[in-house]
Amino acid sequence: MAEALIKPDQIASMLAQLRSLLADWVEPQPPFQFEIGWSSSYERLLLEEFDLGITSATEILTRALESGRVLISGRAGAAKTTVVYRLVRELLSKQSVLPIVLNLKEWQAPFYADWSTLPEDFTFRLNFLLERLAVPRISLAILDSIDPRVFRVLLMDGLNEITPRIAQEIISVFDEYVRRASQSAVIITDRVVRRSFADVSRWRLCALKPLADDEIRTQLQSQPEKLQAFDASLGGHRQLFRIPLFLDLFLRSARLPGGLLTTEEEMRYYFEEQIGLTDEEIAVAARAAFEIYQSQQARTFPIATLQDKVGQEITAKLAASSIKVTNDGSAYFFHHLHHDYLVARYIASNESQWTQEGFDALTFKAASFDSLALALEQLRTSDQADRFIQALYDWNVYAPAYALAEAHQGGLVVVSPDMQRVVYAMLAEKRWDFMLQTSERASDALSVFPEGSDARELLALGSLEDLLNFVKALHMAGNRYAKWQTVFCSSADTSLEPDVFREITAPDSIIGWTLANVLKRTITSMDRQQELRDWAKQRGCNSTVIWRIVHVLGAFPTEQNFKFLLDILDTHTVIWPRYGALRSLVELAGKSPQTELRTRVFEALSKRVAELSSSHLLLELQRALFVRNAPPGWAQAAFPLVNSIYERQTQEEDQRAWMKVAQQLIKQYPLG
Repeated sequence: MAEALIKPDQIASMLAQLRSLLADWVEPQPPFQFEIGWSSSYERLLLEEFDLGITSATEILTRALESGRVLISGRAGAAKTTVVYRLVRELLSKQSVLPIVLNLKEWQAPFYADWSTLPEDFTFRLNFLLERLAVPRISLAILDSIDPRVFRVLLMDGLNEITPRIAQEIISVFDEYVRRASQSAVIITDRVVRRSFADVSRWRLCALKPLADDEIRTQLQSQPEKLQAFDASLGGHRQLFRIPLFLDLFLRSARLPGGLLTTEEEMRYYFEEQIGLTDEEIAVAARAAFEIYQSQQARTFPIATLQDKVGQEITAKLAASSIKVTNDGSAYFFHHLHHDYLVARYIASNESQWTQEGFDALTFKAASFDSLALALEQLRTSDQADRFIQALYDWNVYAPAYALAEAHQGGLVVVSPDMQRVVYAMLAEKRWDFMLQTSERASDALSVFPEGSDARELLALGSLEDLLNFVKALHMAGNRYAKWQTVFCSSADTSLEPDVFREITAPDSIIGWTLANVLKRTITSMDRQQELRDWAKQRGCNSTVIWRIVHVLGAFPTEQNFKFLLDILDTHTVIWPRYGALRSLVELAGKSPQTELRTRVFEALSKRVAELSSSHLLLELQRALFVRNAPPGWAQAAFPLVNSIYERQTQEEDQRAWMKVAQQLIKQYPLG
């Protein structure tokens, strides 16, 4: 730690900046009382199993001081920011403590490019975050120059506001800082999603619980008609009252719900009645909101950009009630769900945007799925909602589940029961995937559904055979879903009919990806494997179909498939087929009865470490190395590859990460 150079008046200035931040913050009135649930693992956290107790929010500080690291998980509108600001207020009342707030809503579009040019060293990255986002504004040099007796608490709000890759890198930055600076702790808020840690045992995991019914009644007791509306609500339709943001909106609104209370209904009322936008003005604002997400890839945007798109009158209405404008002309919505609602409204009414580019813009490349549920709620027919879910599946196989889970939490779901069953079953099948990380992600996606839901029921099944029997017993309406059911339930001794086999190339992603999985677990002859390779080489074969094909071929460890997959990894220009080829090469090595072929796969990957690093595929490779039913000698076979990657790392934290991979391989796959 550097010699203390910071004078008392400089510390006083920092504290004044924090008090000014709190003065500008408007806490919901009356203030809600929150409960925090603590879990020993992500599995328990996602299932809302709080085996380490339920406490008040003040316990967050106690556990942060004990462990140095706390992650607060919560759904959209759960009041994560409110909790952070309350913690700052409490910390300011303590002696020899300096809180530092980093608000990722203020992340701006140019920051992505700037971040990519930084050296892969935590000091440069932490300094970047402090100088761009921190209150008080501070540099790492100043932070390190503060009296060592002053305890520093870094509070990062909104990890879900940025793209997943950078979010993961930021976790590593703070983890490393706390490891090196003994008088420090970090508290991070995030959406309900699993993150990776260098050592998860160092972190304390907690979640903001939905508001208790007694708390809701306490808040509504001064408005008897609204209290009566709450008491009359049933089952899942009561969930929205338990979300602090929407209870706050309900308390402030001048109306009673005319039926079921839904997220979309509350948001529409907010923009129409409380802000005063007409339907036409909302449509204009919705298009502008989408274009801003598309161009900025961030919550923060120049207010001048909004005004250019919507005009002065709409901008003034928004700025008066729902947008914060800073001194430099940057702006963001007070709550990201307000921006998300506008973008979702635009997406819901423009089916041409149901594409990879549209969904990437809507979610910051799958950083946050809240807007997907808001869009889903605005679709009025099952046919349209089913098409939306299929388009999501084309883009990201986990997205439909998260969108459906949030929609179940916040309103009516018009997706047909059969399409919902398809989504749940295809996710459930991945619970027995060869890659353990894929299995884990599938279980996570099913875990976020409410207890007692159809999706959670599939988590109780003990084997793939149980799943197939479960799906076989379902009544599926219509030819399309009945056909899917027949294909999905194909037994291991089945060879699919030629016309069914060819549908792996079909535009229908549901049947296409179902076949990609079924062909791995049924009889797929050498001739058919050759057909798959030939189709992938044909001009005009799109990248999605190639991705499906490479997914299949990993299950069949032959020389021809090895060479084909390596060629896709080396030459294809789209990342997803390359990602699939990499996974399938590891699967091929794991399923090969020939030690020689396994060795050649790992040697081939060792020669390509530089290319894998430049295309951000090393993280996927790290996850793929941990497989189900690995052959004897798996750890020894993987060691030369892991060592090649380790030797190329220039930063200590990256070297430690790959050293940990080696240690985990030894632990999980004992040396023969």
